[in-house]
Amino acid sequence: TGATTGFSLGLKTAASIAPATATSTSTAVVTTSTAPVMSYAQLEALINKWSSELEDQERHFLDQATQVNAWDRMLVENGEK
Repeated sequence: TGATTGFSLGLKTAASIAPATATSTSTAVVTTSTAPVMSYAQLEALINKWSSELEDQERHFLDQATQVNAWDRMLVENGEK
């Protein structure tokens, strides 16, 4: 039994890439766990996509942090008045 992480890259496994062969005399079902197949180009594309998304999220976070900081200063100033 393999542990699942709940994280999928949407990759095909080696078993799903191999041609399907079935025999009519076999009644046993065998499940195998194979590692996902990923090319270097796919990995590089995913890393570039994640980096871009991280930069966008960082920009958004910094914008929100700046806004919260301004609100905090305003509250402190008004509290002192």
